Order: sequence, then C-alpha cells, then structure tokens
Amino acid sequence: MLSELLVIFLGFAAVLASYVLTIQVERKASRLGLVKAANERSSHIVPTARGGGLGLAIVGVIGCLTFASVGSPILALVGVLGAVIAAIGFVDDLLEVSVATRLAVQSAVVIALVAGVELFLAERSLSLTIARLCVLGAVVLAGIWWVNAFNFMDGIDGIAASQAVLVLAGGMAIWLCTDRNAADYPMFGAIGIIVAATCGFLLRNWPPAKIFMGDIGSTFLGLMILAVALITVKLGALSWVAWLILLSVFAADSMITLVRRTLRGERPWRAHRRHAYQQLARRWGHRNVTVLYSALTCIWALPLAAASSIVTPTVSLWLPLVAYVPLGVLFLWAGAGARDEFQGQAAGAITVPADHVE
Repeated sequence: MLSELLVIFLGFAAVLASYVLTIQVERKASRLGLVKAANERSSHIVPTARGGGLGLAIVGVIGCLTFASVGSPILALVGVLGAVIAAIGFVDDLLEVSVATRLAVQSAVVIALVAGVELFLAERSLSLTIARLCVLGAVVLAGIWWVNAFNFMDGIDGIAASQAVLVLAGGMAIWLCTDRNAADYPMFGAIGIIVAATCGFLLRNWPPAKIFMGDIGSTFLGLMILAVALITVKLGALSWVAWLILLSVFAADSMITLVRRTLRGERPWRAHRRHAYQQLARRWGHRNVTVLYSALTCIWALPLAAASSIVTPTVSLWLPLVAYVPLGVLFLWAGAGARDEFQGQAAGAITVPADHVE
C-alpha cells in the first residue's frame, strides 16, 4: 500500500491539478463555446462559463485508475465509467445533447456500475434469485435518479461541490472511526483524491462563482458518490442507512420538488428553478444558502449517519425518518416544488441577489 506521506502528497497534487485545469477551462471557455446565457433553470443573470468540472473529472478518473493499480479492480471500472459519464456531460455542456441520449448513457453507466460491484465484490459465487434481481433493479433506478438529482441540485454557486466534499469526507470519517484500517483500502485513497479534486474546483466555484462545473462535473460527482456508496456498503464499511442519511439534504429537497411538480402534471425532466435551495437563493443570496446546506449536512446529517453505525440495527432503521422529516418540513416551508413566481419571464430578467451579480 502507498505510504501515508505519498497519499497526502497525492491529495495536495489533486487539489493543485484540479485548480489549474479549472482556470485553464475558465480562460478558454469563450473560445470553446462554454459561456452560455441564463435560461429557465439558471439562478444567475451574468453569462458565466460552465464545463469547469472538466479538471476535477480528469483528476478523479486518474485517481481511481491509480488506486486500482494497487489492488482494486472495481476502481478501474469506476474510473472508466466516470470517464464515460463525464464525456457525455462535456458534450452536453458544449452542444446540448437530447434528454433521451443523456438518459440512455447514464442508465447504461449505472447498470454497468451495479453489475460490476456485484461481480467484483461478490463474497461467494453469484446467485441471482428473483428477489435479488428486484433489489438490483431498484438500486439501478435509484442510482439513475440520484445522478440526475445531483445534476439538478447544481443550480447555485458552490452548493454541489461543497455537498460532494462534505458527504464523501463524512463517509471517510465514519469509515475511519469504525475501522482503524480503513486507510489501507485503495477505495479510501480514491475517495480522498475525488474530495481533493473537488476542493480544487471549489476554489473557483465558491460564491460568487467564476465558473460553473456544468453537466460534466455534476454527473461525474453524482456517479462517484453513488459508486462510493455501493462499494462501501458491499465492503461492510458503511451501511445503506448511513448513506441514506448522508445524502438526506440533497435527496429531501430533490424528492419533494420532484413529487410536487409531478403531481401538477409537469414533466420531471424539464428544466426549472423550483428546488428549495433556488427559492431561498432568490431571497438570501447564493453564499448564505450554500452555507446553510453545508451546515445542515455537517450538524444534522453527518451526526445521525455516524449514530447509525453505533446504535442497534433496529434503532438505526428509524434514523432516516428522523433525518428526513425535519428536512422535509424545512424545504416545504422554503417552497420546494412551489409554482415559480418567475415563470414566463425572459431568462435575462431573472431577479437574483446582489452576491451573484458580478
């Protein structure tokens, strides 16, 4: 296994590499056609470069492949699938790929990931009963939803990148607290590289953002979080309950918004700005809302997720309910899924707080 000193060096190198690559994309954004005007999903009025997630995706893929080489074949698959979903995301940032094409690629990637986790990490000969196939089918559907939900939650400065850092770092902390040898796993090092790469990008994405991660960054990070969750659950490092709670802040906002919009007969895949975080950002500003969501993850979701690892299994099953109900109430109060008061206005007429007008 790589020495601890080398791992720390790789972490700093990942931050620096991601930061430098992000700046390069930022400088060349106009030439590449990555500067887009505000649209019906935007929470900004100043044209800002997207596609900034290219750097963190490149560094993240290299990190996965590097740690795969020291004894974890599943990480090679994660790296390849991450590259695929990042590629279609980058094409979408450049040319706007159709919903059907994006969904087809994302579905294939998630199916390959779930199948790979089952094949590579099976403790004994693989036995696919009808019940098991139903469970795997549900995991695939949930995974496809999560990748898209994370993409839709990337709507204001810094919120998606900061959530990715906190959720993944929180998972690492819980794993380390429950297993002193956690750092010996290649998976642990790969997570650290992804966190470090995201931090490098966040230096340019923190409000007021100089660049957005775009679909390349949001879909890549959504897939990486899904991969980390599936693999750590399979390894017995974290429970599915812990991951449900760690993801509760983004998941609750996304689910409530989706349900309310669907009940009104709206198309779920249609671009919008009706999540609770978007409603709050129009009142409080991007920085305040990003800090709020970060605080909710740190002082609400993370402690409950950690508690799920030490309480009895029966008690732990109730903790997701404890986590989600108050968040649901908060996001309903904030207007998650409510009718858009700006609906029908031109994108250029979107009203946003001063902290995002550069």
